[in-house]
Amino acid sequence: QAVRWLKEYGVTPGLANLFGQLGFNSAWHVFCSLLDHVAFDHGRSYHVAGLLVFVYFLAFCFEGCQRLAAGRNSLSILLRPLGFVAITYYYRDFIASLGTDMLAAVLVHYALVRTSEVMEDQWTKDFPSRSVEHQRTLVFVTAVTVFAVTVKLTVLPCLLFPCLIWLRCRREQARLVLPCLGIAFCLGLPFLVRNYVQTGYLVYPQTQLDLFQCDWKDRVVSGGTPS
Repeated sequence: QAVRWLKEYGVTPGLANLFGQLGFNSAWHVFCSLLDHVAFDHGRSYHVAGLLVFVYFLAFCFEGCQRLAAGRNSLSILLRPLGFVAITYYYRDFIASLGTDMLAAVLVHYALVRTSEVMEDQWTKDFPSRSVEHQRTLVFVTAVTVFAVTVKLTVLPCLLFPCLIWLRCRREQARLVLPCLGIAFCLGLPFLVRNYVQTGYLVYPQTQLDLFQCDWKDRVVSGGTPS
């Protein structure tokens, strides 16, 4: 329903008043609605986005298996094949569902693996020579974790991953603080704006952050009657 609303009406002011669940804003649904516009039959939903995530995650897990077969053993490498467990059990959710749970799990898994790689490199002799790679990892992990939060708000603790990378490599990556903050701002601002337009709150359903007074504010969650 959320994707259908985005396809036909865009971001609708006060949508949460119609049905509270539609106020749970997710960047994943926005992306899915953009891909659904290319469908030949506009009355149906083509879940191409879930297939793209499934293929990438499958390749990510296979890469871990390849490294294990080559005799490389480390925590970050062992974490990659664990994704096969999720693929085996939840493969239908990747392809046939527009739910946000599995995508959020995939993004957190990716950030965890990349953060573990940096943590392990710290104890190797070639750690200083891989500073450029660590800088790229910090940027990627920042983008992935911020996007994961805009997909599903409950994964907010994953923002600790880029903080851990920066703390481990702060001398060589101090100059990347502003670019990373810029990435977080560019990814997070549309999410906050959509929250405001659809519900009247900055972060929904956290109605304690009641910073705005607008005509379309969702009154259901705050104990009043629907406006």
